[in-house]
Order: sequence, then structure tokens, then C-alpha cells
Amino acid sequence: MRPRMVSAANLKAIRQAHYDYIVGMKMRGLLEVREQVPETCGRYREVKHNLWVKEVWVGPRRYVVCMNPERAEKDRKDRQAIRTSSSEAGLGGVKKINLQPRLSAISKSHQGAASLTRRG
Repeated sequence: MRPRMVSAANLKAIRQAHYDYIVGMKMRGLLEVREQVPETCGRYREVKHNLWVKEVWVGPRRYVVCMNPERAEKDRKDRQAIRTSSSEAGLGGVKKINLQPRLSAISKSHQGAASLTRRG
């Protein structure tokens, strides 16, 4: 098993060392993010045609939530195809599907601007 780079222990050590930091991860990677960030209201701002961002604060932590609307639409269509094919196969449909679009969150513990860089 590969050790996790983003763990509670690592984040605590970074905070205790008083580093400014930005952590990139999938939304499901941290309980606080999974439970509180998606329900937080706010508008996305279009950075590029395939990159929308919004800022969310949970207590003292700042999250920059990123979404690719093209990928979100593809995922929506894929989920619909799964529901349709399972219904046609007589499986009664899928009991539970996570309908959240693929999002990633970037957390920064101190106030200030976070910079977003495009990955190749």
C-alpha cells in the first residue's frame, strides 16, 4: 500500500511548521471537503472554457473548487447510460449513484490568493 501524501498527519505537520500551503486533491479525499464544500453556495467563475472555479470557506480553511464542465457533462451522460442499460436489463436501475460532477478542491489555511496552474 502506498502511503498517502495528503493525510491528516501530514497536513497537521505542515500547519504546525507555519508553512503557507496549497493542497490539490479530489473532493472525496478529505471528509470535511466531501461533507461541507459541495453544499456550499457560490457561483463558479469561468477561467477557461473547460475550467470553472469558485471559492468556499469552511471555518478558517479556504477551498478553491475546480470543475471541468465538459467532463461533468460526459460523466452525466455516462451515468444516464448506466441507468438506462440496467433498467433495460431488468435490474431495476441503479440503487444509488453519486451525481456530483468531478471536482477537485485546493485548500489553503491562510488568507491570500491561490494560484491555479494548468496541468499538461
